[in-house]
Amino acid sequence: MIRVFVLLLTLVPLWGCAKAVTDTPGARILLIGDSMMASNAATRQSVSNVIEAELGAPIIDRAVVGVRFLSALPISGALGLNIAKQYRAGQRDTVVLNGDGNDLLFGCGCGRCDGVLDRLISPDQCAGTIPAFVARMRQSRRAGDLCGLPAQSRHRLAGQGLRTGRQHA
Repeated sequence: MIRVFVLLLTLVPLWGCAKAVTDTPGARILLIGDSMMASNAATRQSVSNVIEAELGAPIIDRAVVGVRFLSALPISGALGLNIAKQYRAGQRDTVVLNGDGNDLLFGCGCGRCDGVLDRLISPDQCAGTIPAFVARMRQSRRAGDLCGLPAQSRHRLAGQGLRTGRQHA
């Protein structure tokens, strides 16, 4: 209980650092994720700012500092601290997604993380919280799904540059 209280006390000041979630009319790119996406927003050098400048296309940016995939408390999603809650269905050409840094940092303290990592994404990249979330996002579009293919085909396609999820060293 003390650990949760300290975590919430630590995160409260960070909420003020995150930029406001915007809904840009006509935007075909959605960006969701954690502080890796949301940092540098104050200087207009966040990931969404750079993508927007390079492509000349508007972006809906829902990234928030401190979010996780694996929430310890049910209220986390209501407070906007769950990456999956950032997603809103709509006509999108692209969804840019990152996450799991806070899950690993706060979930296992960067040591003995195999259990947390396996809950996030399995070694074959087809099970876990992240693949389930990606499958839900893709469901309406029926985009190609590597997890529905035999292992040999998945590896061949991954070798051609199609990357999904967890990469092994």
